[in-house]
Amino acid sequence: MKNLQRFALFSAAAIAVVSALSGCALSAGSSSGSSGSGGAQAAPIDFGPYCGQDCKAALTLKASQDSINCKVAFLDDATSFPYGAAQFSLASQDAKKYFPNMDLTVQNGNNDPATQSSQLDTVVAQGTKVVVLDPVVAGALAPAVQRATAQGVKVIAMDRTTTAPVLTTIKAPDIPLATRTAQYIADQLHGQGTVAILSGTPGASPTIDRTNGFMQVMQKYPGIKIVADVNGNYDTADGNTAVTNLLTKYPKGSLNFIFSEADAMSLGAIKAIAAADRQGDVKLAGIDGQNEGFQAIKDGTYAATTVYPLVMPMGVVAAAKACANESMPASIPLEYPLVTQANVDQYLGTTYN
Repeated sequence: MKNLQRFALFSAAAIAVVSALSGCALSAGSSSGSSGSGGAQAAPIDFGPYCGQDCKAALTLKASQDSINCKVAFLDDATSFPYGAAQFSLASQDAKKYFPNMDLTVQNGNNDPATQSSQLDTVVAQGTKVVVLDPVVAGALAPAVQRATAQGVKVIAMDRTTTAPVLTTIKAPDIPLATRTAQYIADQLHGQGTVAILSGTPGASPTIDRTNGFMQVMQKYPGIKIVADVNGNYDTADGNTAVTNLLTKYPKGSLNFIFSEADAMSLGAIKAIAAADRQGDVKLAGIDGQNEGFQAIKDGTYAATTVYPLVMPMGVVAAAKACANESMPASIPLEYPLVTQANVDQYLGTTYN
């Protein structure tokens, strides 16, 4: 009798072990979003705080994330400034996180349109199906874009625009974004004073649009005089040099505000203003929303900035939709809040360094 009881207990235990192992095998084999190589699981897509309802609706993916397995290239404009460096690294991170089977190549255009045009031709020749492009200069990239689309490649523009037709363009709108900072400056000056522009890379679409947007507002205020437009090339060191020279030309009392077209340049301008002991004399407001810019606002050395969000993960999600042959609107706008000392705490840490 005891032998029979032992046999029954042994049999029950064995069945329990087999059932548990079978359950584990079924669970592992049925996990959604798993990669064909290594079993990586796709994370739920987090668009962040700057992709509003319209943006999310435009980028909602109908296909499953792990079904996206086509060849994609992201051609960044440059990694020599913080914005470009951040999106260069985020592109690979977000593709791996959200689309583990996407075959993504990331290349740095080194702020050179000839280099970037060559890169575009090369990735097309290598069989890339979708290209996410941040054009160095709008018009210069148009011929390469046209060659790519003529071969059936889907081109998505982000951050900057190109003059050639593309599948969609994802970015915050530079003209309204610049008018928001410009209106802040006009309000701070009460319609009277002197302002200089610290502009970005000549010929780049943000430079053109941000300058135009700024001037659209300033034309309404005849009491505000634009005394200079100096170039900082979206670079901190160049911004520092440009503003150092600007302050030499315009001594105390002759310049009230500087409009900077990017926080990277603003950081250099802040140092130039401090070195010239002009903190109480010249104020500075700009564009981008770099975390260091937010901190400068909190510290009181930077008056305001209008956020120009990174286009990630939106860029890789758009590429996934293109891979799945899903439609998108011609333009997908991002949010662009004005950040001052009054609201800076809610934005710290939401962008890039």
